[in-house]
Amino acid sequence: MRLDYFTLRLAAQAALFAGAFTILLAMQTRIRTEPVLLRWVQGLALSSCVSLSSLLLDSYSTMLGSAFSGFVQVFGFALLMDAVTLLGGKPAPRASLLLPGIALAGAQFLQAEDPDSRRMLFYLVAGGQFIACAVLALAASRAISLRNRLLLAASFLLTAGSFGWYAFDLTSQALAFSTYQSPSRAAGGTLLIYISLLWASIIIVQIHFERSNAARTRFTSLDPLTGSLNRPTLLLLGQQEIARAQRHSLALSVLQIKIDTATIPREKVGYERILKHLSETLAATLQRQDLFGRIDEAEFGAILPDTSLDDARHVAERLRVRIETRAETESGYPYRISIGVAERAANELTPGQVLVHAEMALLRASQAGGNRVETAQERLSGRAEISHTAS
Repeated sequence: MRLDYFTLRLAAQAALFAGAFTILLAMQTRIRTEPVLLRWVQGLALSSCVSLSSLLLDSYSTMLGSAFSGFVQVFGFALLMDAVTLLGGKPAPRASLLLPGIALAGAQFLQAEDPDSRRMLFYLVAGGQFIACAVLALAASRAISLRNRLLLAASFLLTAGSFGWYAFDLTSQALAFSTYQSPSRAAGGTLLIYISLLWASIIIVQIHFERSNAARTRFTSLDPLTGSLNRPTLLLLGQQEIARAQRHSLALSVLQIKIDTATIPREKVGYERILKHLSETLAATLQRQDLFGRIDEAEFGAILPDTSLDDARHVAERLRVRIETRAETESGYPYRISIGVAERAANELTPGQVLVHAEMALLRASQAGGNRVETAQERLSGRAEISHTAS
């Protein structure tokens, strides 16, 4: 029976090492640029390799062998913990990678004549590390889905529980509650540890792809220079707002903002700087529910839900004045903007239809000399066109 347990544990540890090696081979190009995957594979390979060699060489039978194996294994677990910490955006302190192993090795040296106590110390330290991993997994970045965070934390708690069971088993024998260690029970605990670590590995890889997809989505939906929405994304989100406005009979207005051509710097650095400044000013001026993005070389569009034409005109004028009075101080270039404003009519069901009228108003503002706000004719009641000029 002892041989069966030995064979089962050997197979489980070999499978864990093979799993780490497989991940390394399958994702070698990604691992170089993804610190979470790199730390995880390093920790998994190191801990499984040392555990496998300890089993084959029976290193826990000697004080020096158990101290060395315990230190390296705990260091491997610390690398796993560092990988989970990186999911939150920051690496673990360097000291946290070495201190558990150093503390364990020192404590095991004090138990020179008692191999069971050395094992007990290892189980307690390892269990504590995986409880910390579970806490870190739950506190990871909100960009990771709650489901994956919960699954990852559960796998770590299972691992910690298995180490805790080993510690309880040794304590029971020491207190004479049990004088016999069931090989099948020990084998079950071993299998649970390796299955939960392989489970955690699958979730870590899944989280990697989840984050990669999220980054890819951000890249395809945002303007790379200003960080604001690009035109397709603005129109897509604007379509959703128009559907909501149509469904609940709400007002919706749009702004089309253009940097006056005569004030655009000739050098590329200055041009890019004023685009970024205008994007930042839009973000600071508009409300949280408003949408804005870069829709052309020197043009931005904004969609203002629950906003009437008059309210949108006031927002546009506030933006124009802010650029006029602060642009040179904040960006280093005294550029100016013109803005066209339009409100959605009941029969207009796409952002493009409303933007056409805002663009016509913008054209009039540019033709009148720029640095001004023009509103499109209100098409519901046939009111006369309103025009607002800079003083």
